[in-house]
Amino acid sequence: MDSLLLSLRGRFKAFATVCVFIALKANDSSVPINVQSILQSVPSLTTDDLAVFSGVLGSHVLRLFWDTDQSPDDNMDLERAANNSQHLFASLRAPLQSDSSQPTNSDQRRPVKRQRRSQPPKQSSDPIRQITTLLSLFDASLGELFDKAACYDSLVAKLVRENLPQQLPTPSDQMPELSMDDIVTDLQRQPFYSGQIIDAATLAEPAVEAQYADLQGTNKVHSSVWAALRETRGIEQLYSHQAQAIDFIMGGHDIVVSTATASGKSVIYQLPILDLLLCDPQARILIIYPTKALAQDQLASFKELVAAVPALQHVLVSTLDGDTPSALNSAGNGSQRTVIRQSASVILTNPDTLHVAMLPGVDRWQSFWACLHMVVIDELHVYQGRLGQHFAHILSRLQRLTTRFQFVACSATTSNPQSHMEQLTHRRDIKVIGSDGSPHGSRHLMLWDSLHERRTPILFRDTAYIAGYLLRHGKRAIVFCKSRRACELALREITDYLGTSDELRSFRSQVMSYRGGYSPQERREIEAAMFSGRLHMVIATSALELGIDVGSLDAVIMVGMPITTASLWQQAGRAGRRSQTALALVIATGTQVDRHLVAGAVTGRAVFDRCFAPAEIACELDISKEHLQCAAFERPIDIEEDSRFINEVCGADSELVSKALMWDAATLRWACPMSCKPCPAAKVSIRSTRTTGDDGWLVVAIANEPRRNAGRRVLEEIEAARAMFELYEGGIFLHRGHTYSIDLVDVDSRTALVTRVDVSWHTAKREYLDVVPELALESALPWPHVQYTFGDVEVATTGIGYRRIDSRTRKVVEVVDCATPRLSAKSRGVWIDLPVVSMVQDMLS
Repeated sequence: MDSLLLSLRGRFKAFATVCVFIALKANDSSVPINVQSILQSVPSLTTDDLAVFSGVLGSHVLRLFWDTDQSPDDNMDLERAANNSQHLFASLRAPLQSDSSQPTNSDQRRPVKRQRRSQPPKQSSDPIRQITTLLSLFDASLGELFDKAACYDSLVAKLVRENLPQQLPTPSDQMPELSMDDIVTDLQRQPFYSGQIIDAATLAEPAVEAQYADLQGTNKVHSSVWAALRETRGIEQLYSHQAQAIDFIMGGHDIVVSTATASGKSVIYQLPILDLLLCDPQARILIIYPTKALAQDQLASFKELVAAVPALQHVLVSTLDGDTPSALNSAGNGSQRTVIRQSASVILTNPDTLHVAMLPGVDRWQSFWACLHMVVIDELHVYQGRLGQHFAHILSRLQRLTTRFQFVACSATTSNPQSHMEQLTHRRDIKVIGSDGSPHGSRHLMLWDSLHERRTPILFRDTAYIAGYLLRHGKRAIVFCKSRRACELALREITDYLGTSDELRSFRSQVMSYRGGYSPQERREIEAAMFSGRLHMVIATSALELGIDVGSLDAVIMVGMPITTASLWQQAGRAGRRSQTALALVIATGTQVDRHLVAGAVTGRAVFDRCFAPAEIACELDISKEHLQCAAFERPIDIEEDSRFINEVCGADSELVSKALMWDAATLRWACPMSCKPCPAAKVSIRSTRTTGDDGWLVVAIANEPRRNAGRRVLEEIEAARAMFELYEGGIFLHRGHTYSIDLVDVDSRTALVTRVDVSWHTAKREYLDVVPELALESALPWPHVQYTFGDVEVATTGIGYRRIDSRTRKVVEVVDCATPRLSAKSRGVWIDLPVVSMVQDMLS
């Protein structure tokens, strides 16, 4: 049994122990237990775990049901349930002991009275024996189920779907069904509406019909692949852009697909991959996603597709990222990373893992690189600016170590997909597929002014009103916020508003937040709840802007205008993914950017246009120097053999090699300097200005009341660059809508200890930002005495205290002074040298 199953067994043991001892205390072996109390006792458990336990043991042993009290009556009063807070309950009945349920030989010969025969045998009162019996039954049932399942993920998905009961009817079930067209009209009749919608910015996009096509010429996909696609996805025909892209892939071309959100881009590379593996079982494929969450989301569906092809049952598809265990497995024959490296045919990873783990271990990965046929880059538009330059150099390092392979890239709609892919891959003759053949329903796009007729915006209050209105009418929605803190404040405002009336109170359990910093287990739980329909609203940062499948949504609420048009349409495209009519609503805040947006919309300027800015990558010598050193560590650089690689990384600066590397007279090659070892890649962070070696901070919650099993648990892990802005003694830390008091910040151990508190205020950091020019690289003099300079700058941030803000009135109730360490980063910028006042007066005169 692998580590995942052992972990599942350990969680079941903890669950069974809690249930048995609660039943023992109540003197009732079948007493129903509120699941919330179990989850508090065993923090590692989730409701999905309980659904799996029920599927393994059977509902006659473990039954889950919704109720408003501890009554297990199946014929409960639904009207009463709709007006009260509903809770999930578990009823665990330990099976009969073998010594009491099976008669002995002497018992078989002894006559038994009829009335005793109808009475159930007594269960053992020994709690240890009950737990042992439950564990034995669980092990036997789990082993049998796991042998029949195609993979662990499909087993869990099946059990959760079949054994976690749907919630009881809520007030939304009793309200009249409204279409999204009616919702848009009815929204303006609500008590909280006072003209916030800007009519000049309102846009109604019509529905678009699907355009289908067949593969051309000799490009035929194996029949078993088509059968698997029909079985797992229900797809009978390809959209026109899918057929065109697959034709190019099977013709051996590098391609980039730039189409709208939810246009079926994953099918474009999954079908050719399966066909390739059928033709060449030794082929290896690398799929690169920008985030771990997106790779995990795609893994289960891809595994299901592969498992549906009989000839590919042996194929291993796996993710490899920072969460992949490196410890030896229970059999002691290698770690999970080793198994993936040696046996996986398809690896789903991210740029960080490729940069820090796969490329530096070139000798260990040699067999994988030798058989690499295809590299898929999903969400290509993400790689811009500094991240884009890092990623371009990572791909150059990869191509230097391998034979030629095929590039397949998918991107949201951009104005320059071909040139952007050429910048990243240094390939030419790239085929572009930009004509979208996928359907989508009609979409209402609206701009909501939270500052309308107000001096200060009440954006989260407006967000809460709109969220409550959508939930009341049974609509599923996602709320996008620009920062993690805004995400937590929005969640708290929404849940507080839902708790103000009996009608809305039952919806509180259907709203959750989703953002970076949550544990992988928390994120998987929220994603599964959203996809299955048990969660009706999620408040998220841009972490869900990418293609993570959270099921069918009716509406998208964007708190603040997204910073780019591409991001706007990425977020708006999350609703209406199944051809239904959708709503995309932008709530303008009090920021200068949003006020400019509102002013332009009032005068007739288009808000929801499709004018996409070109995607560009940075060109900084420091980044190029770092990747030269990483490449030399992987394999010493020969000027002649690696001339193409040097040209891609160094560009016009031919002396960068001698500046960055050390000449090795023994091998006559350029080697990595000793100052960069033992692993230069570990010192190069591709996503921020900090170094990868900086450890994150742990936020640890401690119990604020003396009770049994009270201990500490890790809430989040925060990057070092963000820790100084969120972790300071006396402040309030927000996590999943709850408030925690920051009691201790330990710099040495990089740990913050927090305690759960119930307060009506939160805190905001006060800091001082200073940008200091260091080295001028270029300058211009557009006007006399006014000079523009481009060069290296130091950006320094110093914390000087925090403000205590009332969550209801948004007023500052206290200003607290406290010093925090100075955080500085190197960057590049533009500064303007202005003349002195006398010169300005002379110029004006």
